[in-house]
Amino acid sequence: MANLGESLKLEREKRHISLEDIAVKTKLNLKLLRSLENNDLHLLPDGFYRKSIVRNYLKILGLDEKEFHRTYQTEPASLVDRKPEMADKYLSKVRYSRFRQKNLLLTFFTIFSLITLAVVFAYINKTTLLYGWDYFFKAVALPETMMPRLNAYPPYSLDRSPVNVSVDFLENCWAQMRQGREEPVSRVFQKGERLDMKGYEFSFTIAKPSSVIISLNGRDISYLKTLSKPERIDINPQTLGLLLGR
Repeated sequence: MANLGESLKLEREKRHISLEDIAVKTKLNLKLLRSLENNDLHLLPDGFYRKSIVRNYLKILGLDEKEFHRTYQTEPASLVDRKPEMADKYLSKVRYSRFRQKNLLLTFFTIFSLITLAVVFAYINKTTLLYGWDYFFKAVALPETMMPRLNAYPPYSLDRSPVNVSVDFLENCWAQMRQGREEPVSRVFQKGERLDMKGYEFSFTIAKPSSVIISLNGRDISYLKTLSKPERIDINPQTLGLLLGR
């Protein structure tokens, strides 16, 4: 297979036509024509423009394009080839761009999926979302002394008085109760049941707050009557005044 540039130059010299004449007639840059005859195709414009330069060059020489390639066994496809190292750089940039786009899409999809799961989880179990720290500390099996809320108070105190708690159920109602570090008790309490407790820390989750009367040191928590949704109440010496004042 002959060299394209040398074949063109040979045909031009046979006809005693200068490269400057071709530049004038084709209105092409002389530097581009020299690059063509030196077979430095990577210095020429790419694709269609490179083919057009060769076609115009042959037209000035009075040669048929197909006949020329057949005679010198040149490869027309070589007109669109890049210099290998330049092609590699270009392909590397394209691959990196596509890789980055895929990574961005994957990151966006992951974040969107996590947010969706969080919203669904919150809708299904609001109590777990609001008080998820308890479940977290249990799941990772941290020592009990690191659990911030339920173990904030010991079973006795020298500087604070314990809280007297009484719970009266006006209707059948599901509730979960926990005192200090003890295991929680969850069940449906029957109408008329009453619980009396004394201590420094209690946690109540009540399905229907309006059906329960909770008294702290003889005073009722009045705001429970207005609630229609499940409520969690944390009782300790610090929250005593806040709960009774609501």
